[in-house]
Amino acid sequence: MVVSEFSQFSPYANLPGDPTDWMYDPPVLSAAVGWHQPNYPDDVTLVQRLVNIAIDNGYLEAQAAVRLDEEGQWDEELDSAVGAIEARYLSGMASPLGQKVLANGSPLFMFLVHLAAGNANLAVQYSPVMYQLARVMLPGRLAARNLSLYLPNILQAMAFNGVADTEMVLVALASIRAETSSVAPVSEGVSRFNSTPGAMRHAPGTHTFDRYDNRSDIGNTGFPDGASFKGRGFVQLTGREHYADYAKYFNWPLVTKPDLANDPWGAAALLGKFIRDHESRIRNALRRNDLRAARRAVNGGSNGLTEFIEAMNAGRRFLQQHIAGATAARLTAQAGAH
Repeated sequence: MVVSEFSQFSPYANLPGDPTDWMYDPPVLSAAVGWHQPNYPDDVTLVQRLVNIAIDNGYLEAQAAVRLDEEGQWDEELDSAVGAIEARYLSGMASPLGQKVLANGSPLFMFLVHLAAGNANLAVQYSPVMYQLARVMLPGRLAARNLSLYLPNILQAMAFNGVADTEMVLVALASIRAETSSVAPVSEGVSRFNSTPGAMRHAPGTHTFDRYDNRSDIGNTGFPDGASFKGRGFVQLTGREHYADYAKYFNWPLVTKPDLANDPWGAAALLGKFIRDHESRIRNALRRNDLRAARRAVNGGSNGLTEFIEAMNAGRRFLQQHIAGATAARLTAQAGAH
């Protein structure tokens, strides 16, 4: 079996069994763990084992971490080790409110799974300013919650694909704003763009996403392709052909298990690869400051253009203010030193 470069990097690649199964069945907790959490002994033991793998492999060498007792109790040693991992490798972004709580799907827990699998991209260091930038570009309470869950995965995938520079990250975040206001990998909803009026009324003999069924331009060959290969993920991957192309690249069963495109890690991986695949067109558009063309390079049209432009402009304003503020602080400090 040919394994793609990115599949080897995937946090699921070296876990027991078929790695694609881990996207559906990763290690799970029965409840949250951390201070003042349920802390069921089996859950805490799982976290202690994952942290010990990190310690055994030297990931906390700078902290001279001592191996934890796997006795199933959340104590100061475990809390300190988890905090060191979060601070060193995620720069505090995984718990922006300062709460080192691990739960299924949370960035801290998933990062521990990455470490245990030996596939975390430890070269990636996330600046805390990235969370602030994302909050500005993707406003709202629901977006803020989901950013704490998904932003580390998104930035990791962008970095792996060599497109984690400022402008391309702006495009990725603005694309998410245009595609899914909740900042979560979701499936496309029923609308007049993908379903006929009868299908939207659930008329007898009709089915939703029927407008997509015979779209040969995206590789669909008839019912039930429309619903099977509807838009999913951060960039709304759509059509049998696109699912098949990315399935081949990642060595993932996207055609037979299309919901993998909504897996938090899978959605981030697809976003990073999609941005890289369209990198030349996006950069050319940005050099001309043609945001409409940049959106078209990602979406193929102008859907969500207003939201895309708003997010791009908000991100650029934030960065200008941040850079100006940081420069002023440095000059003031230098003046004081003299």
